[in-house]
Amino acid sequence: MSYNPATGANYPFSDVSRRPFPEWGQVYFEFLEGWSNYHGMDLTLTKRFSNRWQAMGSYTPGYFRDAKPIRSQWYLDDNGQAARRPIGFPLAQDMGADYSFAGRQVTPGFGQAGDQRHRAVLNDIWTLGRGFQMSGIYFFGSGERFWVDTGVDRRNKGGTGANTGELRLLPNGSILPRNSLVGKPIHKVDLRLQQRLPLGGRAAIDGIFEVFNLFNHEHYGNYVANASNANFGRPAFSPNVQYFPRMLQLGVRATF
Repeated sequence: MSYNPATGANYPFSDVSRRPFPEWGQVYFEFLEGWSNYHGMDLTLTKRFSNRWQAMGSYTPGYFRDAKPIRSQWYLDDNGQAARRPIGFPLAQDMGADYSFAGRQVTPGFGQAGDQRHRAVLNDIWTLGRGFQMSGIYFFGSGERFWVDTGVDRRNKGGTGANTGELRLLPNGSILPRNSLVGKPIHKVDLRLQQRLPLGGRAAIDGIFEVFNLFNHEHYGNYVANASNANFGRPAFSPNVQYFPRMLQLGVRATF
C-alpha cells in the first residue's frame, strides 16, 4: 500500500493506480519488527517447614507495553527486488507503531500475553498427623487486557483478517483505543487433602481428594473482542481448564 500525507492513512487497496506494485494482488508475509517492554517487581515471603507447616506468598506488580512495527514504504529497487524506505510523514494512529499496554488476542493461533497489573499467589502445606496432609493455593490476577478491533476493513487495506493490521477505525471516524478491553479479575482457591496408608516397608498407598475453584468463582479467559458485535466486551467460552467452574477429583497413588 501507499499512504496519503494529508490524512496519514493508506490509499484504498481498491485503487490499483496507487499501489506500489499495481500488477500484484494481496501478498501476505510476517514483518517482525515490533517492540515490547515489561516492567515488574516480584516480592516473595517464604515460611520454611517447621511445626508441621510451611507457606509461601508472592506478589508481582507490573505492566507490559508493546507496539506493532513502524510502517515503511515498499518499492522495487534497481535490481527489481522488493525493498523498503521510511514513509517520511506521520501516519494515522491505527496504522501501527501505537505504543500502549499490550493485549492478548483471542484469535486462534495468537497466544501472546496481555498486560496484567497485579498477580498474587499464596500456598500452604500442613501436616495434620495420622498420615493426613492438607495443602492449598490461592491465586489472584487482576484483569488482563485484550486486543480489540472492529472486524471491518474501513481503511480498505485489502482484507478483514488479522493479517490486515489493526482494524480500529469506527464508523464515526474515531479510532477504537488499542487493547482497551480489560477482563475481570481472577480469584481461585484450590485445596487438596491427602492420606498415606503404609503397607509395610517402603510400600504405601495415598488417597487424594482435590477441589479446584473451591468457591466456584466465575473466571473468564476469553471475551468478545470485536467492537462490531452486539456482545462486545462480554465473556466468551474458553476451553482452558483453569477457567472451569468448581471441580472435584479423587485419586489413588501407590509407592513402593
